[in-house]
Amino acid sequence: MSENTTIHERMSFYYSDGSSAEFLRALISKGGIMMNDTFTTAVNNFLGQPLPILKQFVGEKNHYIGRAGKLVDEYGIEVKNAHVTGGHYHRGHRDLQYLFSDMCRKAKLHCELEPSNIFTNLPNDVGERYYATTSNEDQIRPDLQIHNYKTAKRGFGIVEQPLIGEVKTLRVGANNRYCHTRPNKPAVEKRAKEICKDYANKCQKLDEKYSNGGKHFETGMKKFAKGGIIPIVIGAYGEINQEAKTIVSELATFASRYKETARMTPASFKDAGQKDPFQVIYGQFRTILGCMTVRIQAELILQRIHYIRSSKIAAETTAKHGPPRGRFWEYSPSWFNNRENEDAFHEFNTFTRSSRNNFYGSDDD
Repeated sequence: MSENTTIHERMSFYYSDGSSAEFLRALISKGGIMMNDTFTTAVNNFLGQPLPILKQFVGEKNHYIGRAGKLVDEYGIEVKNAHVTGGHYHRGHRDLQYLFSDMCRKAKLHCELEPSNIFTNLPNDVGERYYATTSNEDQIRPDLQIHNYKTAKRGFGIVEQPLIGEVKTLRVGANNRYCHTRPNKPAVEKRAKEICKDYANKCQKLDEKYSNGGKHFETGMKKFAKGGIIPIVIGAYGEINQEAKTIVSELATFASRYKETARMTPASFKDAGQKDPFQVIYGQFRTILGCMTVRIQAELILQRIHYIRSSKIAAETTAKHGPPRGRFWEYSPSWFNNRENEDAFHEFNTFTRSSRNNFYGSDDD
């Protein structure tokens, strides 16, 4: 690594992985289409370069953002970490939830988002006390649950077990997960380990409160597929933890075993005979997930630009009175059923055709 490289260039080099560059290799598709500002921001963030869209807020005059009035930097670090009403990172969080739900739909698996009752094998007295006296905030509610996930068990073959997952996004900040020196462990893997530890601590506290000396919650957590919670962590440079990559690969395997996908062909003739349905579907899943990871990080900055002000007081006031965070409907357009691009094209085509006819006259005349 050259001595002339910046801290952000080093972090990008050390922490980015194959998923981080998927958006550069993606073909023109519903998942790979980005607006100009989004694509430019994503490329510069991936390379650890200053963001052109923030150049106007950095330089001779300082600009601020968030309730704490943080100084805006040219890399967008403080813009991402600023405390504002609405958050905006919740939108990317929900996008990831619905993306995995769509993948499960392809694989013929039933996925439920934020289930409220995941412990189905509790004793009656423990279950009654737990659900009667525990608030929604104190209950263990993962981000998604796949009810019929297929796993291989020694002596039993392929069995169906519920699988639970927790989605998290990372940003470069003061939490020491990202550093400009060579890391001994990727930041997403550190966060994944913390998630598993948090769930273990929650189960231990619930056992102390409701199990009367037993370990019903700890035992119930181990009965899920793969032995507990599966962290799905998206990093600041579009990187993904290894467990999430394994889940995506297994979902592609399940999806490739059905009659609807058994006769899928590759996109080009040169790949014929080399790419089976699994390779095609896995490539689709990997590409759309990679594109979404960098888009989430880029849009988080773009969605917060209107909070930037030239004084700390104005920034604090704006951050406190921002719009509430957006909520998504379960059947809202996603990569699996999105028609917005086609509708926009037909609307544009109709408008330009009518404008041309008004100016030059109709071709039918």
